[in-house]
Amino acid sequence: IRAGVRVIGENRPQEIVAKAEILRAEAAKEGLNVGVNGEIPLYLIGQLQSNKINKVLPLANGIQSIDGIDLAQKISTRAQNLGLCTDVMLEVNISGEATKSGCAPERAIDEALAISSLPSLNLRGFMTLGARVNDEKVVRSGFAALREIRDCVSEQLAQYYDGNSTKLELSMGMSGDFAWAIAEGSTMVRIGSAIFGPRAFV
Repeated sequence: IRAGVRVIGENRPQEIVAKAEILRAEAAKEGLNVGVNGEIPLYLIGQLQSNKINKVLPLANGIQSIDGIDLAQKISTRAQNLGLCTDVMLEVNISGEATKSGCAPERAIDEALAISSLPSLNLRGFMTLGARVNDEKVVRSGFAALREIRDCVSEQLAQYYDGNSTKLELSMGMSGDFAWAIAEGSTMVRIGSAIFGPRAFV
C-alpha cells in the first residue's frame, strides 16, 4: 500500500481473514480503505470452499475463482443474506490440465450467462491460469481462447441489456507469463512472486 498498490489479491481465504485488519490499518495511514466499499479492492483469486464463504464475503470485493453455477448460487444466497453485492469471475481451465480447477472451456459460455442472472452477484469477467509450459505459442493460444469466450459472452449480454452492459474483464497472467497475457488482451494480471518472492502462507 505504501508503494502505491491499489488492487490486492490473495490466494487463500485464510490469508484474507488473517490480513484484513493489517491491510486496513496500513490503508488508513494513507487515508484509504481496503475491501468492500473501499478505494483499494481486495480479491480472492484462489479456491473457495463453501464453509469459508461467510468469512470471505464481508471482507472481499470479489472472488475470481468461481468454477461454476453451483458455487455461484451458494455465494449469491450468502451475499443476499448479508446485504452485499459481490463481483465474481468465472475461472476457466483453459489448458485442460488435471491439476487445475475451473470449468471446462466448452461449458464456460453457458455457465457465465447463468451466473450473470444470479442476484447479489456482478459477473465481472473470466479468470484463468496459463498452461504450465515454457512455450509462448501454447500459452498465448490458451489466453486467446479465453478472450474469444469473453467476447462471445459480452456480446450476448450486450444484446440482452440493449447495449447497456460493461465489457467483461480478463484476469490472465502471473509473474512468469503476464507479458504474453497482456498481448492477448488481459485486463488484469496477478503478480505475486515477482514482487514478494517465495512466500509462506498462513
